[in-house]
Amino acid sequence: MSERDQSVRLYLLENITKFEENYRNAVISLDEFAIHDYRVAMKKLRTLNLFMKKSGLNNQYLSTSLKSFKKIFRRGGVIRDFQVFKNLISEYEIKFSVGYSEFLSFLNIQISVYREKFIKSSGKALTGLDGEEWENLKETELDYKDIQIHTATLGFIQEKMSEVNDILLKKGLNDYQLHLTRKILKQIRFVYEMRMAEEWNSPEHQLHLELLKKLETILGIWHDKVTFLNTLSAFLEEPEDDKVRLKYNNLEKKIRIEIQEGLKPLKPEFAKEFKWFNNL
Repeated sequence: MSERDQSVRLYLLENITKFEENYRNAVISLDEFAIHDYRVAMKKLRTLNLFMKKSGLNNQYLSTSLKSFKKIFRRGGVIRDFQVFKNLISEYEIKFSVGYSEFLSFLNIQISVYREKFIKSSGKALTGLDGEEWENLKETELDYKDIQIHTATLGFIQEKMSEVNDILLKKGLNDYQLHLTRKILKQIRFVYEMRMAEEWNSPEHQLHLELLKKLETILGIWHDKVTFLNTLSAFLEEPEDDKVRLKYNNLEKKIRIEIQEGLKPLKPEFAKEFKWFNNL
């Protein structure tokens, strides 16, 4: 490790750039990858803010800037969900050899509605990206000793791993606990990634990064299917045709079985990573 840390500032600037570029693109094109990428960059900046607060390294400009982008994060998330659902329903059409055109039409209508809301909320956000506060954030000097960031990073990761472990030791996990686990695992991975170039850059460290991502994938698939079912329930309030309702009720049953099967590897896979990260 070098005497002065570079990882925090580099991580900050990298994700400011990714957020800004992808958000501007998303407003113009509503491209699903741009929406995904600006929201990931925002999640990383939020995690960095949380990490800095917990470590006594609070950055005023970062905290204030994040508050001004809450609405576009939330509205972009709704559109992103509908885009994911369209991909999912297309996969189910192939998998089960059944047409789900009614639900696809419903999703397209929802995307149109929320696109208007997204664009309306973008004016203030775009102005903020050109404002003095955002520029101050980019120019902020973050001068820390390397050992200070090493200690803070290690403490953050191990504390968060313990939080996940406490949740997963419970029986009969509910949706809130699984959502929280997914959120915390992302925070762990983001902070771990931040230090990889500076410190944790061996093949073994890379392997455990991939295993963290595997845990996230398990919960990401769970999240997509659970939120899909919530939207499907809203759709099923409309059709009066019994055949249409029966078709989607059958789909719901199949997805619920998939959800249960998909969660089975979560606890054993996490247990391995919990042990490894405790000895990081």
